[in-house]
Formats: sequence, C-alpha cells, structure tokens
Amino acid sequence: MGERPWYREVVEEPDPGRQLRRNAHNARVVKERIAGMLKVLRSAAPVDPEAAGLWRLIQTDFYDNQRVIVETLHARGALRPGLGVERATDILWTLNHPDVWLLLVGERGWTPGQWERWFAATASQQLLRS
Repeated sequence: MGERPWYREVVEEPDPGRQLRRNAHNARVVKERIAGMLKVLRSAAPVDPEAAGLWRLIQTDFYDNQRVIVETLHARGALRPGLGVERATDILWTLNHPDVWLLLVGERGWTPGQWERWFAATASQQLLRS
C-alpha cells in the first residue's frame, strides 16, 4: 500500500487540510471498489481461519497506513494541542474504517460523496489545529 501512487500523494501532501481531503477522496474510491469484498471477508472471519488471518492482516496494515498519515501531520505540528499520534491514529482509523462506510453508505443510504465530505470534515475537526 505504501508504494501506491494515490497513497504517496496523500502522505506527501504538504497542506494538512488538503492531505485529509485527499485521504478522504482516495478512501472513497477504494471503498467503492472493495467494500463488498471486505464485508464478505469480515463475515467469513469468525468461521474460517484463513479469512480470519486475512482480515487481521488487512486491519493491521490499514491501521499502520493511517498512522503514517498521522505521523506526517504530527511532524508538521498540525495535530490539535494535546492530541498524540496514537490517539489521533485511533481516530483516523475509526473514521476511515470500512465498517463505518458500510454502515453509512450501505445501511443508511449516504452517497459516496456525502461520506467523503463527512469523513474529510470530521477528520479535520478531530485532528487538526484550529
């Protein structure tokens, strides 16, 4: 993941607000492609050891990728005062988690664009200095 151009674009974006908006856009594009597969994999994980292993790997990699984004925000002094890297990563990981997408887009009928705008705005509000 770390070498994909769309992910490098997010990590290398110097403006923190644009960085989180790019992250939201790219997350939307990816989720539109793979959300159905992730739902099936998550559902299979409790009953299939191979699916469970793959689901854990996806979760670990996903968390680590969100952490890299947060670390770049931290290095630029862009995180809210008092917000550490670990807590900020937990917040970004939760907001960007496929389960949140499935709930809002899949269950509640949000459009992908509505989700993208919400995710970008909420991540900025929760993570960035005023």
